[in-house]
Amino acid sequence: MDYNLFLKNHFMKKIFFIVFMSATILACTNADNKTGSSTTTTTDTLNKEEITAKLKGIEEDWNKVIMEADRGYKFTEEILADDFLGRNDRGVMQNKEEYLKDIATATYTFTEITSGPLFVTVYAPNFAVIVGSQQMKGKDKDGGNFSINTSWTDTFMERNGKWQLIASAAITADDKK
Repeated sequence: MDYNLFLKNHFMKKIFFIVFMSATILACTNADNKTGSSTTTTTDTLNKEEITAKLKGIEEDWNKVIMEADRGYKFTEEILADDFLGRNDRGVMQNKEEYLKDIATATYTFTEITSGPLFVTVYAPNFAVIVGSQQMKGKDKDGGNFSINTSWTDTFMERNGKWQLIASAAITADDKK
């Protein structure tokens, strides 16, 4: 085989390979997107305000029902995902069953809850994180007054059309009796 012919064929194969790979990459990056990046398209179609309002409403409703006699057991049972995992304000890791057991066996009652600002970050149409704080006042089992300031982070995911709490962490800033 002629050496010049070999170089020409080798060079042509490289050019063909580069053109083919470039076309493939270009086709893959534009396949689902005619107007920009797919991230931009998803973000533009995502109704963050609607999701934010929905999740803030869940948090507000939760604060109302935990002042009831059952401390919001039924409501909490409904919003916690079966695979929920959280760390309570005492630093204890809990799954859904353990979290609900704490509510069922509690010997205190809340008389007032004042929420701080809620900061919602929507990451996807079905995934968001809320960071908030609250002051809770109530009575312990002996009738003594208490006040607790708690900061927390709740992670929500929408599954089958229902927003569920999948993870949570809380810290108590102080406890005054």
